[in-house]
Order: sequence, then structure tokens, then C-alpha cells
Amino acid sequence: MEINNILIVLGTLWPLPGVCLAIYVAFLLPGRKRWLMLFAGPALVILPCVIFAEQLAYNGNMLFVALMAIVLIFFIFYYPTLIFIGVMYLIKARNEPRGS
Repeated sequence: MEINNILIVLGTLWPLPGVCLAIYVAFLLPGRKRWLMLFAGPALVILPCVIFAEQLAYNGNMLFVALMAIVLIFFIFYYPTLIFIGVMYLIKARNEPRGS
């Protein structure tokens, strides 16, 4: 029973610092790995929370529900912005003249 409570607390608090950690790690990586981590990292961090949402929200865990809502609202703005910046970066890289 205590292990279940510990897992509930970890699952409740994981979304916000987990996403921030994934974005921070992405900025430490070079090139394509950075872009891959920026796209896949936050989604992979949230995946366990989504899979086990029913168990985490057990007994009216409204903190989990509120934090997940904040993270999902963040994703509504994060991914379109990331896609726009990525497209602009590709256009800029394609238009730069290659050095010989």
C-alpha cells in the first residue's frame, strides 16, 4: 500500500519537472538529436502519466488532474511553435549559400 502511495505522488508530480527536464536535455544535445528530443522527449515523459491516469487520479487526486491540464495546455502551444521554428530553421538553412 505504501508503494502505491509513493507511485501516486511520483506520478502526480512528474509531468511538469519531467517536461522541463526533457527540454533542458534537448538543448544539451547537438543537431538532429536536439530536434528529435524537442519533439519526442516531452511526449515520452507524459506517456506514463497518460497510461496510468486512472490509477494516479484515484481517490480524487485533483492535483494530478490540474497538473496534467496545465501540461496539456502547454502542449497546445508548444508543438505548433516548435514546428513553426523548425520550418523557419530549415528554410534559413536551405537558403544559405554553401561554402566551398
